[in-house]
Amino acid sequence: MLTWGDDFTVNVSTRLLGIFGISVVVIIAGCENRNEQAEAFIKSGKQKFDKADWNGAIGDFTHAIELNPKLMRAYYYRGCAQCNKGDYERGIRDFDQLLLFEPNSPATYYNRGHALLDLGRFEDALADLNRAIELNPTNVWAYDVRGLTKYRKGDLEGAIADYDLALSVNPTNGTVIASRGLVRFKQGNFAGAISDYDKAISIDPTNARLYYDRGLAKNERLDFDGAIADFNRSLELRPAHAATYSGRGWAEYHNGNLEAAIADDSRAVVLEPTNAAPYNSRGWLECQKGDFERAIADTTRAIQLDPTYGYAYGTRGWAKYGKGDIDGAIQDCRRAVALFQTNSFAINYDQGLLDYIKGDYQTAIDSWKKAIQQRILVKKELLPWIEKAGAKLKSNALSPAAAPRASKSPH
Repeated sequence: MLTWGDDFTVNVSTRLLGIFGISVVVIIAGCENRNEQAEAFIKSGKQKFDKADWNGAIGDFTHAIELNPKLMRAYYYRGCAQCNKGDYERGIRDFDQLLLFEPNSPATYYNRGHALLDLGRFEDALADLNRAIELNPTNVWAYDVRGLTKYRKGDLEGAIADYDLALSVNPTNGTVIASRGLVRFKQGNFAGAISDYDKAISIDPTNARLYYDRGLAKNERLDFDGAIADFNRSLELRPAHAATYSGRGWAEYHNGNLEAAIADDSRAVVLEPTNAAPYNSRGWLECQKGDFERAIADTTRAIQLDPTYGYAYGTRGWAKYGKGDIDGAIQDCRRAVALFQTNSFAINYDQGLLDYIKGDYQTAIDSWKKAIQQRILVKKELLPWIEKAGAKLKSNALSPAAAPRASKSPH
């Protein structure tokens, strides 16, 4: 998602300084020398801003304000620097001050809206971004950030609508195209997401994040060769990105290269040893291999790192079942289902095992079929379970211990 400083987006300092103009009301106060000194601090502060020296820039803009409290540019630039530093509250106060003197500045509403978004104040952010667009309907970035705000609120259709509006103003804005691709991915429109990533890559062919995102979409489309090619290119551009190794590992697994997949997740663990996700991903692969001890060890480490990580409990539950620890499997899968709450796909996946263990085979089959409908990617590991549960319904002859192995869903 788009945030200030995220390599997936245009650098916000470019947005703040290079895109938007701001009409400045300067009321001459004090002697000419003080004004000249204030302007010198503005110049110095902008140079530090361009070098991402936020503290230095803030200090210079503050000196300028002390010399001339009516110098609006100083509040504007200092507010931007505060926000880029992550101090959104102070940035908002500077924008508030600026709006007292210049209440119709679209750039100020835009930037304050962006800061409010990063504070999670979505409704306030939307109000400011709406005002920014009202004052300047050609402001591409205001549509972009309003789309992001709607995305974070869960309004995916509204986000798409805003990205479409932004692209009607500038059809070749690669950042907005990629943002729309992300939302399409979340909607499950993987073909649409790939189309957007294709366009974004044609505009910015050295952006590693775009290849990574397109690789994820190709995984969901079961185009594993294409996904591997994208992950390879992404790693050429960004060699130390753990999630890319995990994404490639998932594609390798589906291409029949289980050891290569485990090796990729092992590399991800080395790169991010305090991140729960690669441990769970490797544990999932180890479960497919039948190495339940290692799977349990990896998922236990993931849970230690993040005790609220539902996927890790689910993976460990399947591994415990494979090892014959039925009580442990039930406990972990129940914990996973409780943590997932509104994640119906993951609930169906793990609830299926719970129903299977209870002997409620038809309910298990129904749950797993729903999971496959929600995410075709898991068909490979769930079909054997569905077939075995079907056989149980007919003959009830096989024991759970004889069931084929399966594991938790990818993520």
